[in-house]
Amino acid sequence: MAWAAAHFDDIYQARWSPQALPTLIVSGAQDQVVTQHLWQTEPAFTGPHILRRRIEGGGHFPWIENPEAVRASITDLTEQLDNGTT
Repeated sequence: MAWAAAHFDDIYQARWSPQALPTLIVSGAQDQVVTQHLWQTEPAFTGPHILRRRIEGGGHFPWIENPEAVRASITDLTEQLDNGTT
Protein backbone atom coordinates (compact mmCIF):
# COMPACT_ATOMS: atom_id res chain seq x y z
CA MET A 1 0.00 0.00 0.00
CA ALA A 2 2.86 2.40 0.77
CA TRP A 3 4.37 1.77 -2.68
CA ALA A 4 1.02 2.45 -4.36
CA ALA A 5 0.54 5.67 -2.37
CA ALA A 6 3.98 6.88 -3.49
CA HIS A 7 3.62 5.97 -7.17
CA PHE A 8 0.00 6.48 -8.17
CA ASP A 9 -1.87 9.68 -8.95
CA ASP A 10 -3.68 10.72 -5.78
CA ILE A 11 -5.79 13.34 -7.54
CA TYR A 12 -7.40 10.98 -10.04
CA GLN A 13 -10.64 12.28 -11.52
CA ALA A 14 -12.93 10.06 -13.60
CA ARG A 15 -13.40 11.54 -17.06
CA TRP A 16 -16.22 9.22 -18.11
CA SER A 17 -19.23 7.78 -16.39
CA PRO A 18 -21.96 5.45 -17.61
CA GLN A 19 -24.97 7.66 -18.29
CA ALA A 20 -27.40 4.84 -19.07
CA LEU A 21 -25.17 1.91 -20.02
CA PRO A 22 -25.79 -1.12 -17.81
CA THR A 23 -22.68 -1.28 -15.65
CA LEU A 24 -21.29 -3.74 -13.14
CA ILE A 25 -18.89 -2.30 -10.56
CA VAL A 26 -16.95 -5.04 -8.77
CA SER A 27 -14.73 -4.17 -5.83
CA GLY A 28 -12.88 -6.15 -3.22
CA ALA A 29 -14.14 -5.60 0.30
CA GLN A 30 -10.58 -5.69 1.58
CA ASP A 31 -8.95 -3.60 -1.19
CA GLN A 32 -6.12 -1.65 0.45
CA VAL A 33 -4.87 -0.06 -2.79
CA VAL A 34 -7.86 1.75 -4.30
CA THR A 35 -10.53 3.49 -2.32
CA GLN A 36 -14.06 2.61 -3.35
CA HIS A 37 -15.30 6.02 -2.19
CA LEU A 38 -15.93 7.23 -5.77
CA TRP A 39 -18.47 4.49 -6.49
CA GLN A 40 -20.27 5.13 -3.21
CA THR A 41 -20.61 8.90 -3.32
CA GLU A 42 -20.46 10.09 -6.93
CA PRO A 43 -23.97 10.44 -8.43
CA ALA A 44 -22.61 9.53 -11.87
CA PHE A 45 -21.99 6.00 -10.59
CA THR A 46 -25.41 5.43 -9.05
CA GLY A 47 -28.78 4.70 -10.55
CA PRO A 48 -30.90 1.80 -11.73
CA HIS A 49 -28.42 0.94 -14.50
CA ILE A 50 -25.54 0.47 -12.02
CA LEU A 51 -25.06 -2.85 -10.25
CA ARG A 52 -22.44 -2.75 -7.48
CA ARG A 53 -20.97 -5.88 -5.98
CA ARG A 54 -18.57 -5.78 -3.04
CA ILE A 55 -16.64 -9.04 -3.01
CA GLU A 56 -15.99 -10.41 0.46
CA GLY A 57 -12.58 -12.04 0.75
CA GLY A 58 -11.38 -9.96 -2.17
CA GLY A 59 -8.70 -7.33 -2.10
CA HIS A 60 -7.34 -5.42 -5.09
CA PHE A 61 -7.80 -8.43 -7.39
CA PRO A 62 -11.17 -9.91 -6.38
CA TRP A 63 -11.42 -11.97 -9.59
CA ILE A 64 -8.30 -13.86 -8.44
CA GLU A 65 -9.04 -13.87 -4.71
CA ASN A 66 -12.72 -14.86 -4.94
CA PRO A 67 -13.54 -15.83 -8.54
CA GLU A 68 -16.79 -17.54 -7.57
CA ALA A 69 -18.22 -14.32 -6.15
CA VAL A 70 -17.13 -12.34 -9.21
CA ARG A 71 -18.70 -14.98 -11.46
CA ALA A 72 -21.93 -14.67 -9.47
CA SER A 73 -21.81 -10.87 -9.92
CA ILE A 74 -21.56 -11.27 -13.68
CA THR A 75 -24.46 -13.71 -13.58
CA ASP A 76 -26.49 -11.13 -11.63
CA LEU A 77 -25.84 -8.52 -14.32
CA THR A 78 -26.67 -10.98 -17.10
CA GLU A 79 -29.97 -11.90 -15.42
CA GLN A 80 -30.89 -8.23 -15.05
CA LEU A 81 -30.13 -7.65 -18.72
CA ASP A 82 -32.19 -10.70 -19.72
CA ASN A 83 -35.09 -9.48 -17.58
CA GLY A 84 -34.84 -5.92 -18.87
CA THR A 85 -34.41 -4.53 -15.36
CA THR A 86 -31.10 -2.78 -16.11
